[in-house]
Amino acid sequence: PADFKTEASRSPEAFKRDYMAIPSLALEPYFKQYDLIEEAIDDNMESPIDENGKFKPSFKGDNRTWHAIHVDLSLKRDSTGLAMVHEEKDGLVKTDLMMRIKAPPGGEINFADIRDIILEIRQRGFYLAKVTYDSYQSRDSIQILRDEGIDCDVLSVDMDTRAYDILKAKIYEKKFECYRYEPFLQEIRRLEFVEGKKVDHPSHNGSKDVTDAVAGAVYNIIENTGYYGAVEVAII
Repeated sequence: PADFKTEASRSPEAFKRDYMAIPSLALEPYFKQYDLIEEAIDDNMESPIDENGKFKPSFKGDNRTWHAIHVDLSLKRDSTGLAMVHEEKDGLVKTDLMMRIKAPPGGEINFADIRDIILEIRQRGFYLAKVTYDSYQSRDSIQILRDEGIDCDVLSVDMDTRAYDILKAKIYEKKFECYRYEPFLQEIRRLEFVEGKKVDHPSHNGSKDVTDAVAGAVYNIIENTGYYGAVEVAII
């Protein structure tokens, strides 16, 4: 009815839930426009990881384009998210890599394996302008990567909503592109906005390892690296 037009346009997800009895995946979804998330998927892009969990031969950088990585370490070391992105000159942020890394049954994720992935990415020609981890549990890894000449630091996407707000703005502005990666899509569709202060996953059977990694990487490329296109070389 026309009487409800204002409510429907202000918050479509809440309107469906409250007036039409159509439940959302998250009680208060952080991303309310799921169609824009779907539009962000570029079907011409593909995962750089093959069926054996290895990087494809085509996964190579040019040593000039600036890239940023964020690693979301699980407190229980049972699952880790890792993402790498770069920004193009028109402000478009593109994902190069999204990974959910799971520990073997009964085991834990070896932090050295995560470092090896990052070092292999650099060996493949990607210029790593910024690498961050989400917790001080990663202090040793940060120091080792710094010793390797990589700008590495701690970044928590849970302290406030800045990282997710930047990712959300890029998606809504249609300035974010990624390949189809189901763990990322499953998580981002279920994210909740808690008391207007925190982005979280559903309390039951929820996770946000990959979305945290993507949000952190996008934050890094936008906020921390200065100019994010190609490395400028000054000739004196």
